[in-house]
Amino acid sequence: MCIPYMRRLAEQRSDRIMTTSPNGIIILDQELNVLNYNPAFSKLFHNNTSCIGKTVSQFMDPDPFTKVASGQSEMFDQIITLATMNLSFRLLVYALKEEKQYVGIFIVIPSGRINAERLEKIKEETIEQAKELYKHQIAMAKEFAIFLGEYTSKGEELVQKIVDAVKEDP
Repeated sequence: MCIPYMRRLAEQRSDRIMTTSPNGIIILDQELNVLNYNPAFSKLFHNNTSCIGKTVSQFMDPDPFTKVASGQSEMFDQIITLATMNLSFRLLVYALKEEKQYVGIFIVIPSGRINAERLEKIKEETIEQAKELYKHQIAMAKEFAIFLGEYTSKGEELVQKIVDAVKEDP
C-alpha cells in the first residue's frame, strides 16, 4: 500500500514540475512524434491546438532531435534562434534510451541578453580588427621609413656627386 502511494506522489510531483516549468518541455517517440509537452512549450510556439501526434518538424528544424536519435550525439546543447518568430532559446535534447523517447527542453533567452552577447562579440571583433590595423600601419611605416631612407641616401650620393663634379670644374 505504501509503494503505490509513494509512486503516485512521485508521478504527481513530476506532472506538477512539467506543468509549472517556465521552460518548454517536449517528449517525442522514436519517429519524433510528440508524446507529451507542457504549457510553456505550447506558449513558446504559439500553439493553441494539441501537439500530440504531430512531428517536431511542424514546430522547428528536427535536426537536433535526429542527431540524438541517430546516435550521432548523446546530448544536444546549443543556442537556437528562430528569426521568423523573433525567438532565441537554449535547446537541450537527450534520449530516454529504455523508453526509446527523446526529451527537448527549451530555455528561453531574453532578447536583451542575446543583444548584450552580440554586442560583446562585436566589441571583441572590433578590438581584434583594430589590433590588426595597428600592426599593418606599423609594418607600412617601417617599409616607408626604409624606402625613404634608401632614397634619401641615393639622393645624398647624387648631390655629393654633383657637388664633387662642380668643384672639379675650374
